[in-house]
Amino acid sequence: MPERIGLGIFAGTGTDPGALPCAERFFFSKGDTVTLPPGIGLIEQGGVKVTSSDCGVELNAICEGGMFGVSTLFAGENSPGTSLTASSRETVIIFISQDDFAGLLASDGALLRNYLSFVSRRICFLSGKVGTFVSPSAEGKLLRHIAQNGGSIEDGNMKRLAAMLSMSRASLYRALRSLAASGRVERSGGVIRIL
Repeated sequence: MPERIGLGIFAGTGTDPGALPCAERFFFSKGDTVTLPPGIGLIEQGGVKVTSSDCGVELNAICEGGMFGVSTLFAGENSPGTSLTASSRETVIIFISQDDFAGLLASDGALLRNYLSFVSRRICFLSGKVGTFVSPSAEGKLLRHIAQNGGSIEDGNMKRLAAMLSMSRASLYRALRSLAASGRVERSGGVIRIL
């Protein structure tokens, strides 16, 4: 088992999730739909693609050592519609059911803190993503992103930054020129900074 499986929400708990009596291992081949009851899945080997059930957009790719189901574990009917597909020749998932995981949370304070910290970070990350989609302009998206990263970002891979902000590189460069011309940002020494 890769050492990374013990990281994440199980870090510092002294618990090896794969060795828990309540843990089950499931095996999938590339292209298989991963269908499991409510619970968390830890990818011991391989990976999965997470796709939106309603529009078929790939939302995430989770690789070996990653987890799924943690954010929506107690969402019930409000859980977003997603589907999981094994993306590797052989994918092995350690699965812990919702009830068993709830029992672990009740008995292990470190695991509970790690779980709450993880969910809180996901909320912050997703709130930022929502902000990039609802900002009224390319300038607004860029300013929001810089502000969320401490007021400055590295002036590195503009193609990646444009994709992250859901805009073309041309729009990103126009927004950057406009913000610099209006004195709202400064671009120097490989850094873009809010003034």
